[in-house]
Amino acid sequence: MEKRQFGTIGEVSRLTLGGGGIGQVWGDTSREEGIATLKMAVDSGIDVIDAAPGYRVCEALIGEAFGGHLPNGVRITTKCGIGSPPAEEVYPRLRASLEQSLTAMRLERVDLFFLHNEICPDDFVYPVDNERRSEFATAWSLFRGAVVPAFERLQQEGLIGAWGITGVGVPDTIIRALEHTQRPQAVQAVANLLDSPGGLTRLRTPARPREIIATAQNNGVGVMGIRAVQAGALTNAFDRPLEPDHPEAVDFGRAAPLQASVRSVGWQAGHHRTPLRPHHAGRRHARPRRQESRRVASMPRCRGGRSALAGGDRRDRCTAAAMMRADPGPLIGVSGWVSMLDSLSKRSPAKRCQLWSVRPLAGRGKPGLAVRPVLPAALPPPMYPPPEEFRRRVDNG
Repeated sequence: MEKRQFGTIGEVSRLTLGGGGIGQVWGDTSREEGIATLKMAVDSGIDVIDAAPGYRVCEALIGEAFGGHLPNGVRITTKCGIGSPPAEEVYPRLRASLEQSLTAMRLERVDLFFLHNEICPDDFVYPVDNERRSEFATAWSLFRGAVVPAFERLQQEGLIGAWGITGVGVPDTIIRALEHTQRPQAVQAVANLLDSPGGLTRLRTPARPREIIATAQNNGVGVMGIRAVQAGALTNAFDRPLEPDHPEAVDFGRAAPLQASVRSVGWQAGHHRTPLRPHHAGRRHARPRRQESRRVASMPRCRGGRSALAGGDRRDRCTAAAMMRADPGPLIGVSGWVSMLDSLSKRSPAKRCQLWSVRPLAGRGKPGLAVRPVLPAALPPPMYPPPEEFRRRVDNG
C-alpha cells in the first residue's frame, strides 16, 4: 500500500475504507461480512477508516471488529451534522454526537471529526427546501463563531485529533472556509468524472470541486475524495429504483455517450487479454502482475459511489481513481471504464471490489473493499475529453 501526505494530519494509506457499505447504507450487508471487510482492509494496508453515525451499524461494527484496540497506525474518522442551531447548542450537540460515536466504536478519541453538512452564506436561499435550511446547512456566521471554536475545544480536550468539513454545497463558502485563518485540517471533496455531487446537495449550479480541491491544497488542507462513481451514475446500472429527474438518474443519462464509446471498443465484459498493471502516480507504468488474463479492476454493482478505481493495461492512462491522482494522461482508461460499465452486474453485492493499488480481492470468496482516495496535489482542468472526442480518439486507436 502506498502512502500519501494527508494535509497536516500526516502520512496515510492512499486508499481509505468508507463505512457506508459495511454500515448497510447501500443495501443489506451481514455483520460477519462487515467485520471481515474491516479486518481485510487493515490487513491490506489501509490505515484510515471513515465512519459516521449516519452509516447505521458502521461504528458498532468497528467496535466489535477491533474491541476498542485499533491496530497500530490505524486512524478513525467520524462525523456530525448539526445544521444551524442556536450558537450555545453547537458544542453540546457536537460533543454528544462524538461521545455516542466513541461509545459505539469503543474508543477514547477519533483522529478526524467532520462537520457532516453544508456551509452557506447567512442570507443564502436554497431553490429547494429552503424552509428546512437550518436542518441541513450551517450559516457562515455560526460556523465561524461557534462551530470552529467547538471543534478546537474538542481538540484541546483530547477527544479529536483534527477536524474537517464536507466540501459540498455553496462553493464560495466552502472556499472561504478553506482560506479562513482557523481553517479545517481536512475536507471531503467530490472527485468523479462528471464533477458532480449528485443528490448530496439541493443546488443545481456548478459544484466547482476542482477549485475546492485546489484551494485546499494551496492552504495545506488534506483532501479525501468522495462520490468516485457518483452514486452509480458512472456505472452500467443502478441497484435501486430512481425517478427520472433524480440527480443520479440525470447524471446517468449524461454519461450515456461515454458508456457507448467504451462499449464500441469491443472489450469483453471486464476482461482483457493482456496482463494488467497497477497505476501509480509519478510513473506511467509499474511492474506487471502475473501474466494471466484476469478481470479488469472489477467492482460490484455500485451502491453509492464510495469506491475508487485504479488499474488497466498500457493504454489505461486515466481511470476514475487515476484522474483523482492528477495523472497527466489525456484519456479515460478504457479497461477501467469497462469495469464500471460492463463488469459491475457480474459481481455479487456491493461489498466486493478489486483495486490494483491494494491487491486482488474479488472473486476469491472473500469480502472486498469499498474505498475512498486521498487526493494529492490539486487537480488540473478536466483531463478527459467530451464523449464525442473520446469516441474519435478510441476509433483512431
